[in-house]
Amino acid sequence: MSLRLLLLVLLLVPLAGCPTSSDDDDAATGDDDDATGDDDDATGDDDDATGDDDDATGDDDDSGDDDDSGDDDDSGDDDDSGDDDDATGDDDDSAAPTTCAEWSDAVILDVVYNGPKVPAGYFSDAYPSNEWPQWGTNGCSTSLTNTQGVASSLFSTGTLTGATRIETEFFEVDVALNGGANTVHFRETRCDYFDGTTLAGTPFSGYSELQDLAGYLWYSQYNNIGGYKILGGFGNIGSATNWFDLCHVTTVYGDFGLADEITLWSTGYAVLQFQGTVTPNTPVEHRTITGNMN
Repeated sequence: MSLRLLLLVLLLVPLAGCPTSSDDDDAATGDDDDATGDDDDATGDDDDATGDDDDATGDDDDSGDDDDSGDDDDSGDDDDSGDDDDATGDDDDSAAPTTCAEWSDAVILDVVYNGPKVPAGYFSDAYPSNEWPQWGTNGCSTSLTNTQGVASSLFSTGTLTGATRIETEFFEVDVALNGGANTVHFRETRCDYFDGTTLAGTPFSGYSELQDLAGYLWYSQYNNIGGYKILGGFGNIGSATNWFDLCHVTTVYGDFGLADEITLWSTGYAVLQFQGTVTPNTPVEHRTITGNMN
C-alpha cells in the first residue's frame, strides 16, 4: 500500500467512528442527562405543581371567600350589620318618638301586654286586689271634712273606717264594703290644687306641672280599666303658654276567636304660665292596631 493510501485510510477510520461514539455517549448519556433534565424538568413541573399547590394553598390562604371573607369576616351584612344595626336603630328611634303619632306598633303592643299601667314619672298607686281607689265625680273638694261627708252619702251600705289621707292632689277617705272584705279609697281632687280650671303653683317656667296634672287626671278616670295605659308624653315651653301632649292607649279585648283592638290617642293640655289657666283639648285618635288573638 502506498503511503498516500495509508494516510487516507487512517483519516477515514476516526470519521466513521465518531457518529457511533457520539450516539452512545452523547445520545445515551445526553438522553439520560436530558432525561434527567426531563426528570429535573419534571421535578420542575413537580415543583411548579407544588407551586400550583402553593398557589392553590395561596387560594386557600387568600381565601377571598374564606379568610378575606368579604362576605363573612367583612360581613357587610353580618358584622357591619348595616341592616341589622339600622333596624335596631329603627327600633331605638321608634322607642323614642317625638310625637304621640310616631309611637311604633311594636312598642305599643309591648306596653299593652307587658308594661305597667303608667311609666315612671306619672301618677300611680297600687293596692291589694280587694282594695281600689275611686274618685268622686262632683268636682273638687275644699276640705277633708267635705270629702268625708260625700263618702258617707255615696256609700250608704259601707262604713267609713276612719283612715284618711291628704295628698297634694286629693283628699282620701277609706270606706269598708261587704263587711270589711273590700276597701274603697274614696278621693276628691283638692280645689287648691286644681279646681277644674286653674292649676296651682304659678308662675310656670316649664311644663312638668302640666305633665303631672295630665297624668293625674288620666289616672283618676282610667285606673281601673284593663288595657288602658299611658305611653308617655311631650311638652313645649312658649313665651306665655306651655303645652303637654299625653300619649295613651285604649284596648278593646276580642271575644274567643277575635283579636284585640288597640287604639293610640293623644290628649293635649295648655297652661298659661302666669294665670295658671288650663285648657284640655279633645283627645285625638291616631290609629288602631291589631293585638293578640283570643
